[in-house]
Amino acid sequence: MSYAQFGETQAKGALSLSTAGSDVTNIGLNSLFANQAGLADTEAFGVMVTAVQLYGLEQVSDVSLAIALPTQSIGTFAIGVSNYNFAAFSEQMVGLAYGKSIGKKTSLGAKFNLINIGIDNFGNSLNASVELGVQTQLMEKVRFGAHVLSPIGTIVTNDQRLPTRLSIGVAYLPSKKLAVSLEGAKYIDGLFTGSLGINYKIIELLSLRMGAATNPGLFTAGIALHLKQRYSIELGLSIHEILGTTPGITLAYQGLGKTDN
Repeated sequence: MSYAQFGETQAKGALSLSTAGSDVTNIGLNSLFANQAGLADTEAFGVMVTAVQLYGLEQVSDVSLAIALPTQSIGTFAIGVSNYNFAAFSEQMVGLAYGKSIGKKTSLGAKFNLINIGIDNFGNSLNASVELGVQTQLMEKVRFGAHVLSPIGTIVTNDQRLPTRLSIGVAYLPSKKLAVSLEGAKYIDGLFTGSLGINYKIIELLSLRMGAATNPGLFTAGIALHLKQRYSIELGLSIHEILGTTPGITLAYQGLGKTDN
């Protein structure tokens, strides 16, 4: 198994990490790298920084920055930046995203990425990709999400393409404190992955999270501390059945209400 990646960040946020990647129904900043349709539900200007150390190896790291700016009438704009490094391989990505509600129950989103891929002895290549997403409220307590990553499958080397992946999932939201998410994802020419995640806000200050996935087999867990309703410190841990543990941390800030535009 290779540690290299093409066209996507592993630093999607501690919420995604600790719920086994069942993130296609996430909203707000946590949707920027998962399903941009969720940006439509961003309530205020926000900033989120995430760092992960893949499989506990010092030389394999991924760091991301997410910034979102919602408006009153024309949707939410966001920018995402990530930097991945592993030995002779590196990838830097900058993405511009947009999400907007269409009616009362549905939202659409899109993201355009510029990706610089560097491989020792092969040099650097600049590539572009797009992402498209949709979310809709099927019932009062059930949200549906679908997302496609790099539908065109841009060629980056002679034998590698940016991965095309389709993700579909639902979230059951019985209360404001509990979310249970179920997701299926499939890369073109790859295995189907199923994931389950649970996010439970025990008290205003603390949330507990856990999850599991197949292909690869993962068990995940995490906590989030919510400080003064604007700041959060989130920790996540993923345990791979073969490669070991991936720890991650997210620091997030959410400001005041939507900009008047």
